[in-house]
Amino acid sequence: MISFGTGADFVGDIAQPLRGYSFPYAQIGKETYAYPWCRGGYFLFASAEGDFSDVSAQNTVIAQTSLSEVAAYYADISGECTFESTLKAYVNFIGGEYKYMLGTQRDIYRLTARNFSFQAKALGQFSDLWQYISVCTEDALRYEACLRFIAHLLSEEVQKMLPQIGMMSAFYSVYDSSLAVMAEAEQIQPAHSVNAFISAQALDELHSNAQLALKGDKNGAKNLENYLI
Repeated sequence: MISFGTGADFVGDIAQPLRGYSFPYAQIGKETYAYPWCRGGYFLFASAEGDFSDVSAQNTVIAQTSLSEVAAYYADISGECTFESTLKAYVNFIGGEYKYMLGTQRDIYRLTARNFSFQAKALGQFSDLWQYISVCTEDALRYEACLRFIAHLLSEEVQKMLPQIGMMSAFYSVYDSSLAVMAEAEQIQPAHSVNAFISAQALDELHSNAQLALKGDKNGAKNLENYLI
């Protein structure tokens, strides 16, 4: 078995079809070759007094993670956007250099641990932040054993433990009011994603088209959508 995030295209060459499972973002042809055992998500963050009414490229820093350009595009942020490393974006946001930050669920935990007062809004139009599991063995007995492990991993009992690693379940509600922003976010399933096995070349092209789309390029926006599911 192998656990991986979006863009590990080599897994598609060694994985076996997952009998009994179906997931639209992890298919090759009509077969599902991977299944998400946890997920993250993109969020817009504001200080306690922010209300998200004036989010713009000028007052928002985008933490560069995965396909954050695509998340920014679907959050209607356009113009000359500022992209910074996750740490630098976080530091500059809490330092007041930016009014808003586009980040991920990891930032919720960073900000909470720092006792920083903030608001967060889950972005539901796009996410590629899935953690998948695949079976690679061709041996029949081992394959069955792998399926039993996956069934256990996806059980409600195990999924309820995901808050311990700061992740969400793809199918269960695992948070309560003690972390309300995550409880709200897990109710939102992203409208779009990309194929789990997307190639490095396709990812580069997607990054480039997303950057163009953010600057108002209509062809870039159209090409971007060709990669989405």
